Amino acid sequence: MKLDYLRERRQHQAAAAGRVIAPGAERVATFATGTPIANSLAESWVMQQYLRPYVLEVAGVRSITDWAASFTATRSETIPNATGTKLRVVSKVSAFANPKEMFAMAAQYTDVVVREQVPANLPVHDGRQIITSTPGQERQDFIADLDHRADHLDPRRADIDNMLKILNDGRNVALDPVLANLEPDPGNTRADAVAEQVARIYHATADNEYLTEEGERSPIRGALQLVFCDRGTPRPDGPSVYSHLKDLLVEQYNVPAEKIAFIHDAKSPSQKLALQADCRAGRIAVLVGSTSKMGTGMNVQGRLIGLHHMGVPWRPADLEQREGRIIRQGNQNPRIEILNYVTAGTTDTVMWSKVESKAAFIGQAKRGQLDDVAEVDDIAEDSLSEAAAATKAAATGDERFLEMATLEDEVKSLSALASAHADSRSHARRVVSSADHAIPRLEASIDKLDALLAGHQEWIDGGKQFVVTGDRSRAQRPERSEALLSRVTAAYHELKGAGTKQAMPIASIPSGLQAHASREFAHDKIHVWLDCPGRPGVTLDASQVFTTAERRTATASGLATRLENLYAGLDDTRAQMEADIASYRREVEVNALRIDAPFTRAEELQTKQVRLRQLRMEIDQAQQSEEAVVARQAAEERMRSAGREPGWSLELNPTPVMVEEAGLDHADDYVATIKRSHQHQAELYQAEKHTATAEPRIGTLLADTRPAPDAERTQSTDSRQPPHDPRGDGAQPQRDPGMGL
Repeated sequence: MKLDYLRERRQHQAAAAGRVIAPGAERVATFATGTPIANSLAESWVMQQYLRPYVLEVAGVRSITDWAASFTATRSETIPNATGTKLRVVSKVSAFANPKEMFAMAAQYTDVVVREQVPANLPVHDGRQIITSTPGQERQDFIADLDHRADHLDPRRADIDNMLKILNDGRNVALDPVLANLEPDPGNTRADAVAEQVARIYHATADNEYLTEEGERSPIRGALQLVFCDRGTPRPDGPSVYSHLKDLLVEQYNVPAEKIAFIHDAKSPSQKLALQADCRAGRIAVLVGSTSKMGTGMNVQGRLIGLHHMGVPWRPADLEQREGRIIRQGNQNPRIEILNYVTAGTTDTVMWSKVESKAAFIGQAKRGQLDDVAEVDDIAEDSLSEAAAATKAAATGDERFLEMATLEDEVKSLSALASAHADSRSHARRVVSSADHAIPRLEASIDKLDALLAGHQEWIDGGKQFVVTGDRSRAQRPERSEALLSRVTAAYHELKGAGTKQAMPIASIPSGLQAHASREFAHDKIHVWLDCPGRPGVTLDASQVFTTAERRTATASGLATRLENLYAGLDDTRAQMEADIASYRREVEVNALRIDAPFTRAEELQTKQVRLRQLRMEIDQAQQSEEAVVARQAAEERMRSAGREPGWSLELNPTPVMVEEAGLDHADDYVATIKRSHQHQAELYQAEKHTATAEPRIGTLLADTRPAPDAERTQSTDSRQPPHDPRGDGAQPQRDPGMGL
């Protein structure tokens, strides 16, 4: 609104000065940003609405609906609502078509300067280093249980579990087992890996000298490092990933505690500015924070030598903002380090790959390098299918699941295109067939009209004569008009209840053309039409036929005029038929080529279908291999030894609805109850194993030869408790002092 006002004012100023400014060239504002596309490619339309609405208008895509029709492809997807209590089907943008044309429009008003083009002394690095940690067995079993949950989701109970919840639990356990309510995994956590690298860089750069903001040598030596982590942030009521990382740095790697700070400790803007000043001065050597608090507005680059992506950023723009803190003018370090951290066998690798590929696409878009790109997935949040594929790949350690998920989407898309192509061919065949029948019919109609139009001009010059049916020829027009009105009135009465299929002749024209009248069955209307090709006609209300005596002459004259105009306008009817023939011929010319046109991506579809079948067979064979069977049996034994059932990862990370239905107030109480239940079941299982492996006596051997009673078999079968029964007695958990709740 403000920009529209500024454009209008600039046009008025130019007009007053005798100058002309073309629409869209007013230049009233300049936008500057390092992340023009942060969450979705649709932001390109938003920017154009601000800066060049005229470009959108000329292209015919000013409205978001028109823009979406030209540049987006949609799909229907089932997603949970914000609270996770219900599922709903939404139509969302799945991909962007014609990205080259989309960014070509944006290029008309943008000047892009990429990092390589900045004429500044920016620090360099050898690419992102990947630091991989191996999780303990319990975390691996947790990831495997996520796969079980993904395969057994109840679509009616998204409030209990859903794919986004599974992905979130997977990201938590990849970062730190404590976040997933597991026991600590000393030496194998993300904090262990980060602490080792941070300490290495800290001790290696402890004697580095830097200049102050005034250009003098700083009395405090040592470089600065940033650690980005969006999960496990500081908590007032318990431990966090941040505190764990600090403890490791202080206790194991001799980094002074006063040199480590959390951005969350700076509560106010003044405290944040003071913290940044401490970082620039060298009083802080390690600053830990989240993307939202530390991704923008942090000017601490002077000593910054290391940046650690402790957690995977959610969007490409987050990656850009994080690394923009260190790859920045004013950094006194010529070389820097950027480190990515992943946990093997989790969703980390998959998510890093997606974020980096999306960031690479945005980089290509900025440089205009989209010549071979016909369609690109949106860069917004991942879909549930992608989350499911990532979970499956992490749980099995088989990245073929990711390839299979990608192929399934591609085959589905290509199959839809093939189906649309087949429909297009069928439509073209119908259009050509219809035109082949219509053109001869229209040509015959034109021939008939030509015969009826013989003497047409003489008829007009001779006073537009016509003879009313059942009446004699009358030379005077008022008499003809009166007779016509009487004939139409009579037809109206006689055709009552007959419907439009029955008609009566009312007049004839010297060329031999007959005029007819018919009456609607349901409405009080009468149709007057010429019995010729095209059947030109007019519809009259009863009020236009029945009138007062004073207006009868005018009514009769008006009715006669309508009849005369029908015949006078036959030239227009003939011209319309010729236009229809030309239109049919154009349709034949266009559609005839489509009838036998092959599907250009048929070979690609077939190749992907074959590869998809091969993948499914390979994965199925791998899952049925002796090694896989032994691994599943070992996992089953570990699970039973721990007193757990499939789905146990959800029990340790309950949703609010689960806590509420259990009759508890806090999730911690629910988790504590579940852990006690697991311990009890583990003890029972160990007792069963001990009994089964003990050396049997003679009486026991004799007893074993007798069939067990049904009741005993039932009791043995039901000894295991259901996974969603925290107390293990079949009842909902209640407040019980004996349970410690």
